[in-house]
Amino acid sequence: MKKRLKILFILTLLVLSGCVYFNTYFNAKESYREAERKRLQNNTIDRNLYQNSIKELSKILEFYPESRWVDDALMMMGLCFMRLEEHSQARIKFIELITNFPESKYLHEAKLKLAETEIALNNPEEAKKLIIEIGEDEKVQGSYELIKLNAYLNLATGDSISALDSYIKASEQKAPTTEKAVLYEKIADLAIALGRYEISSDYYEKVISLETERKRKFDLTVKYSESLKNSGKYEQAIGVLEKITDDPDYYEHALKGLVKLSSYLLLSGREQRARDEINSILQTYKKDRLNGALLSEAAFYSGEIYFNIDKDFERARAMYDSSGFYDRRNPFFQKAAERIRVLNDVEDLKKKIEENKTRISEIDSGNEPSDIRENVVTLRKDLADKLFFEMNLTDSAKAIYRDIAYEREFPHTASLAMLRVFLADSIRHHDLKDSIISLYPYTESANYIRSLRNIEPVTVITDSAKYFFDMASQKFLDSLYSEAVEEYTNIALRFNKSPKAPFILQAAGMIAENKLADYERAAELFSLLKEKFPTTEEGRYASRKLREDGAAVSKEEEEPVKKQDVTGSELWYLMDRRND
Repeated sequence: MKKRLKILFILTLLVLSGCVYFNTYFNAKESYREAERKRLQNNTIDRNLYQNSIKELSKILEFYPESRWVDDALMMMGLCFMRLEEHSQARIKFIELITNFPESKYLHEAKLKLAETEIALNNPEEAKKLIIEIGEDEKVQGSYELIKLNAYLNLATGDSISALDSYIKASEQKAPTTEKAVLYEKIADLAIALGRYEISSDYYEKVISLETERKRKFDLTVKYSESLKNSGKYEQAIGVLEKITDDPDYYEHALKGLVKLSSYLLLSGREQRARDEINSILQTYKKDRLNGALLSEAAFYSGEIYFNIDKDFERARAMYDSSGFYDRRNPFFQKAAERIRVLNDVEDLKKKIEENKTRISEIDSGNEPSDIRENVVTLRKDLADKLFFEMNLTDSAKAIYRDIAYEREFPHTASLAMLRVFLADSIRHHDLKDSIISLYPYTESANYIRSLRNIEPVTVITDSAKYFFDMASQKFLDSLYSEAVEEYTNIALRFNKSPKAPFILQAAGMIAENKLADYERAAELFSLLKEKFPTTEEGRYASRKLREDGAAVSKEEEEPVKKQDVTGSELWYLMDRRND
């Protein structure tokens, strides 16, 4: 009797053990199935369910290592780790299954998933070996899973075009509807990133037809409309958004579509309709955290209407400012802030121009410092650039450019302004090509015209004093000595901050002395040189010349000359452009 009770007890323990084992596996599988259902239907990862499945499966591996469901447990654990993006752990489980269970029904799937984890772990070469090995099996050649895996590998190695082609091929194979939906969306997203808008619009349309969850369907429809718009199909894009935003079933999601619709209307030239839509949005929707980014975008579009169409910059500024009120962390407020910066820059330039003009008006006519005048010209050119390139006020900009174009005292700025006028309307102003080369030969703008005519460029002279000295030297070469003296003197005084100015004034004095024998004029120029540039080598040279005529020795003259004196013959050599 006791023996029979003992046997019965052992059998009971075995049955109970089997029940516990089965329940453990059943619970793990149910958690996994529920997590997968949520992932496929709602595109969400329920970490708790996956972790619970791993916990239950770990008990099987620990307490029942010889059971017939160990390979099931390893496969399911690997998949759970993959979903949780714990790829190193997933890799361990797949390798364990492949190594210890070579006859398992999961062997093929485990190799596929192992290759996928190798890609995720940035081991493309290992993944490639596995894919080649799997592909040797005729049963899986051209299969959905293998093509999709190849696409994943191509994407990971930066070959997006091949990845797109592989994903499209995979989508043509048999697969569960939920898998198809995920794949269609991947194709559409990748195609839009590659600028393949015809493909992206086709596949967004396909995934929309399979989607049932309202918010997802609405968001996909907005993406679909973007693909249509990027394909140039504005009417179709507008129609798609009008239809879904008018549908009461999507009322709670409509704001995103209405804002996008407004932008399409604006881009397609329906300015009044866009204006009405944007005003309706801003007046209807509550300014809260959820709506902030979209309202910020709508306010930006309103600012764009005032900025680009109405040219009402005060109202534009107000709308750009309000864009930041709705949400300061979105890209549309950043665009609005950039517009505000442009408006501020324009106001600042206008203010500086007026300030410099006031300074000039306070100085006796004809004695204005060249640096102040040059500053005004540069500021006006900068203002014209802002108006032309950033505010689309082309007529106003061209009027300023035309004024600057003949400011011959400032060749680089003037030639650039003249070039801007030519580029803005090359047919009407084709004659300016000759003017740029003849008036401003040693500038970048002149070289640009030369390049258009296949003419060799010349060396650009950036220093204004040297530029005009080079131009005026032709007078000296042509033996027009009196004219050369006056031009050299004017250049030296106009550009007195240039390091070349003392040299040019010295040259004027030497021409007066040696070529014209006008000793009185030479003395005046040497006195001016000594006064304006006393500490330079040229200033000390002038002091010595004047002392020969009985002038007093200055303190500056008493200082030792740092460089060796330039002889008369060497100076004339330097002045002759033909020796450059």
